[in-house]
Amino acid sequence: MSSPQVLIVGAGPCGLAAALVLCKNGIPVRLIEKALDYQVGDRGTAIQPRILELFRILGLVTDVFDNSIEPPQMRAYDGKTIMRTWDFVHKEAPTPAVPYPNARMLGQWSTEGILRSHLSRLGVTVELGTELVDFTQDAHKVTANLLKRDKGGSSENETLEVDWVIGADGARGVTRKHLGINFWGETLEKQAFLVADVDMEGVDRKYRAAYGNIATGLAVTLPLGRAPHFSLVSNGTPEEIQQVVDGGFDALKAYLSKVMKDESVVLTKCAWVSYFRPNIRCADKFNVGRVFIAGDGAHVHSPMGGQGLNSSVQDSVNLAWKLSLAVKNLSPPSLLSTYETERMPLIKEMLKLTTSLHTESMSDRNMASNDTSKSVNQSWVRENVFKQLGVNYQWSEIVLDQRLDAKENVGNKAYTPYGKDDEFIQAGDRAPDAPNLVPITAEGRTKPTTLFDLLTPFTHTALVFELPQSPPTDTEPPSPASTRDILDALGNTIRMDIASSIRTLVLAGLNQVLVDTQGHARRAYDVDASQARKALPSVVIIRPDTYIGAFVYDVQGVEKYFSKIFV
Repeated sequence: MSSPQVLIVGAGPCGLAAALVLCKNGIPVRLIEKALDYQVGDRGTAIQPRILELFRILGLVTDVFDNSIEPPQMRAYDGKTIMRTWDFVHKEAPTPAVPYPNARMLGQWSTEGILRSHLSRLGVTVELGTELVDFTQDAHKVTANLLKRDKGGSSENETLEVDWVIGADGARGVTRKHLGINFWGETLEKQAFLVADVDMEGVDRKYRAAYGNIATGLAVTLPLGRAPHFSLVSNGTPEEIQQVVDGGFDALKAYLSKVMKDESVVLTKCAWVSYFRPNIRCADKFNVGRVFIAGDGAHVHSPMGGQGLNSSVQDSVNLAWKLSLAVKNLSPPSLLSTYETERMPLIKEMLKLTTSLHTESMSDRNMASNDTSKSVNQSWVRENVFKQLGVNYQWSEIVLDQRLDAKENVGNKAYTPYGKDDEFIQAGDRAPDAPNLVPITAEGRTKPTTLFDLLTPFTHTALVFELPQSPPTDTEPPSPASTRDILDALGNTIRMDIASSIRTLVLAGLNQVLVDTQGHARRAYDVDASQARKALPSVVIIRPDTYIGAFVYDVQGVEKYFSKIFV
């Protein structure tokens, strides 16, 4: 790969995902990590449905499913006694529009390993032992001073010039601090947790098991990897948890024996343990000049709700596709400013939701009760919002929906960035999937595909839905002028697919022609209702992050949307 144009600081899920999107866009990157070894520990274990969709377009989802488990039921114990068993999260069946309705559980170290593997295929490796010391920037470049260390104690300095920097170096990282960005919020000083990767005997691996209670000490195990491995989380007073972490294996074993009250449960190994206090903070800006922050470097919160890794990946994908266009000089500077204006409202809403759930959960004294109505942990079952399928950018200045009245457009409507209030799909929403699309080639119909298999992180995809024709025929007539005009407006730089539930028009110069054999695409994108408003073809433009950029009817709409994105 040629000289790097983007320096990414931090090789956790956020930095790795940003690097992968940039590389798939053909942007040379350099990915550095201060640590001398890859991080161990399950840490963030939930991969939410929306992130599974993003991992699909990045080519990761098969590896994730092969190495992960579905969320197990929760089982609460009082010593050896089983108090109750329940669904910790609401599970749903797949639909044509939502192929991944449920989260997967996978240790963060495994997720990072999958991301690194895919990056290595693109010629990018993580530079361990390489630390960002400081940097300066001007209107054209960023000059970064790096310190490179090895396990033998040797070190050397390096000065690097790049076009852009992404700080994915966490809450304690250098990037945000060097920019002087405020990190507003609070640390819950009176609460403390330990998180650990352990081997245990005597714990049923079919369940996420909870022993004890919040008031006197709670230990929760999650079966990940091969038996007898578990991810462990436990709470206590700050002093108590610190003593356990500092005391090593024997202290942890004694503490768990006290909390679990079941002599058949035996701790046999502790691979990693850490002290954790909930921090609830958000940066007051996400970039200064040519330097951006993302993930934990921009926001931290309670782990309740399983949003950390997922929000970090959403940050990365949102920023990276825009930055790719900027590096290629295809977009105006205003496009990069939408990283903050799109992501910050979502992050602030996420902080409210996770903090509320954290407060409820920490006040729960009834987890082990047979009366499930008394336990606020039922909140987890209710909160489909944490699946992130409702996350949207409806208010964004770079989305366009010609179907809405002027009074419904940006600035005149109350939006819910973290969850939709209705089923009406509009610009800014996630793009739903649509299976059973049959491509048409010169040789005829080919194997059915899905819309998600056609989306990529390096192109916009335009779906042009023809007006229904009655009666349909096997003869392909000339395309209506309105459709031809739209296709001409899309040009050669944008991917373009046509979906029609009635018939397919084969047009010269078309990238792909598809038949929506079962009408899934028309239903998912509300095409019939749209075309009932205006007797014109419907055009849906999907962004590289698989959010809907536009619903338009005509050439003017196509040009207006792309004028927001391209120079």
